[in-house]
Amino acid sequence: MAVDYDPVKAHEYYEKHKKLKGRRSTKGFDTSQKEKWAYAREQLKQEKKDRDASDKEGITEEKTDALEAIEEAKREQKERLTEAATQAVEQLRAQMENMTPEQKKAAKERISGAIKEIRSKLNSVKKELTAASNADKKEVREKASSDLKEARSASREKYESDLDEAYNQIKG
Repeated sequence: MAVDYDPVKAHEYYEKHKKLKGRRSTKGFDTSQKEKWAYAREQLKQEKKDRDASDKEGITEEKTDALEAIEEAKREQKERLTEAATQAVEQLRAQMENMTPEQKKAAKERISGAIKEIRSKLNSVKKELTAASNADKKEVREKASSDLKEARSASREKYESDLDEAYNQIKG
């Protein structure tokens, strides 16, 4: 499997994805400054780690709550639809009970067809409900994913700026 190498595309990719980071050299630091720098770096790492965990927990909790709400709403709607269909079927059956045997024979096919139609409509509406619910769930998951990415990006930026600030304070 030969892959053609395109230097122009490679350069464009490099330019698009390069991220130059300034180095924080400890050259010229005395021992106490190096210790302060190591301590500050560790504190900021722990702070970032805690912030990331907190953000993830909050976003995950929001996502879980939203998914549960969608599922509960779908379940309630399906129950209401099922009850309405059951009542309609029971009314048709009750009509049949009050008929004479001759009338029952004549109306049996019509009523059984109506019952089948009610049930098929119920099934199709339930399928539509499930599809809409799944679409809503997908949207919630995508939003949670993008929120998490944004939170991580913001956390990373704050960490870098805090590191720069600490470095400059220690450097004097």
